[in-house]
Amino acid sequence: GILWTGEAPKVTELEESMGVYFNMLNGLLLLCHG
Repeated sequence: GILWTGEAPKVTELEESMGVYFNMLNGLLLLCHG
């Protein structure tokens, strides 16, 4: 309910940050090995 609604934005921010970090890591690996 209320707790989940309050936590949701933080989780979304974390997921977005992890996604960006993962994409950067992938790009770095491609640059190094490609």
